[in-house]
Amino acid sequence: MSSPNCSQKLVKATADIWAFSLSVLIYVAMELSRYEQIKNNYCVLYLGDSIEYLRQLSADRPAVEQQFPGLKVFIGCKDEYTELLSEFANILSATELRSGKAPITYIRRIERDVRPLAALVSG
Repeated sequence: MSSPNCSQKLVKATADIWAFSLSVLIYVAMELSRYEQIKNNYCVLYLGDSIEYLRQLSADRPAVEQQFPGLKVFIGCKDEYTELLSEFANILSATELRSGKAPITYIRRIERDVRPLAALVSG
């Protein structure tokens, strides 16, 4: 037969395990909930100097989203261009993307010397 001290230790250890398991479960549920919210968020990142390429990408973004229901497209660019693109929705600066706080699950970087739409089509 076990001593009362041993039983108390067993109860405490079991309670600690349950508390830890519950906290892990809550964390996983929160992360899954966050992932569910951002799983279809896609960013096209262009760090080149052509504002026209960025305007073209931004203008074509709604057509891409319409073609792929559920997909939400963001355009990433140099910080200094975000204000020039303020007329468009879903524009993210390079700083926002580097911070890791942008609601993005996938970033497709397009090289500076390539026309962005041609790069997207060619894969």
